[in-house]
Amino acid sequence: MNEIMLGGSDANRIMNNDAMTVFEEKIGHAEREDLSRVLPVQIGIVTEELNCRWYKENANLAAGVKLVRNINDYEGAVRHLPMYEDTEIFPQDRLVDIRQGQVGVRHPEYPWIVGHFDGVILHDNKPVSIFEAKHTGALSKWNPPEAVVKRNLWQCLLYMMIAEVRTCEVSVFYGNREWQIHNIALDHHIEDAAVMLNRLQQMYDAIQNKEPLADWDTDPKVVPVLHAEKRTYNVQEMKDTNWYPEFAELEREYVDTYNSAASHWAAEKKLKGLVPGDAKLIDGKLITISINRANRKSIEVKDGN
Repeated sequence: MNEIMLGGSDANRIMNNDAMTVFEEKIGHAEREDLSRVLPVQIGIVTEELNCRWYKENANLAAGVKLVRNINDYEGAVRHLPMYEDTEIFPQDRLVDIRQGQVGVRHPEYPWIVGHFDGVILHDNKPVSIFEAKHTGALSKWNPPEAVVKRNLWQCLLYMMIAEVRTCEVSVFYGNREWQIHNIALDHHIEDAAVMLNRLQQMYDAIQNKEPLADWDTDPKVVPVLHAEKRTYNVQEMKDTNWYPEFAELEREYVDTYNSAASHWAAEKKLKGLVPGDAKLIDGKLITISINRANRKSIEVKDGN
């Protein structure tokens, strides 16, 4: 059997209920899907270079911060790969195969976990963040930023653990009119990362033994994440808690102000929707709308209004 390697796309599939397919592919009982004629995948590949350039030119990077793209334009053995070798970002013994021109990097503790990330963000030549370039459909209520982050979460968590950094910058082209940066922090997903690492270990063991998993074993440290049960509180039960008096007061306030609040949020949504894509500040008569580098918009009412 060839060396077993599990990467970011494997993690995404394993954590999204496609573990059996990954297992079948890894033991050679199934062919991996040919993505060469999957249009969204190919668009993502060809727009990656533009995405990296756009990020470098428009992300307002601080002094001493730079993006090093993971790309190798030369054929040859790992020892000749220029991308990480020249910058000495990662030890040479952790560099592995080239895939679609990208150098793989092994996890520092689990060498069978390998990441082919799009780039690394350096501060004073030390890695501080992973960079991932993505292209997806236009922004809409069916394709909000939250959904894009969720689709790429497991891959990004794995890459952060491999590179031993705490954040991942996901640079996203939405259709052909919108660009946003989404920052994923490992510290906000420690328990998720523990669950994922546990499942990857079980998948690795299953592949080695060629025995499929009947179910995921539960690591004791992640039991609350996997099996925490939610419950319903009714009024009678809430009255026995120490937080019910405040809840009841806020509940009444919420209902009393519901109509005006609904109008307020509707106006805010419409105002933000009117902001042109090239704006960084809207200085109106009554309000200002600020737009940060991730294209998040915040509204402030001017003094005296």
